[in-house]
Amino acid sequence: MLLAFVFAAGCVSEDLTPATDISQAESSSGVPEYQVDPFWPKPLPNNWILGQVGGIAVDDDDHIWIVQRPRTVDAVEGAAAQNPPRAECCVPAPSIIEFDQDGNMVSAWGGPTWNQASSEWVEPPY
Repeated sequence: MLLAFVFAAGCVSEDLTPATDISQAESSSGVPEYQVDPFWPKPLPNNWILGQVGGIAVDDDDHIWIVQRPRTVDAVEGAAAQNPPRAECCVPAPSIIEFDQDGNMVSAWGGPTWNQASSEWVEPPY
């Protein structure tokens, strides 16, 4: 499950700035070319681990938002969340996570019992 997210989220172009000429963003066949970045996203804080990712979106600031399912992290993967903890790592990450283009976590909210991520939208703070 994490591999699927890493593959989907890591499919970014070499240069994330908008292309000024459409030919810069496409191959000779007219199909956009993407390259996997194995280091995106960067390691999460607090020993967090991702569960199944149910959604990915990009906002106007080119930040990547994911909706992930913390309850899909099993007891072995989330051993630090057990009572008592069975290992030093890992704990399910919050349900909603925002990343910048470089893969740094910007914000996160929700938890293993938060069950409202089926319809979420994000508005910029004013």
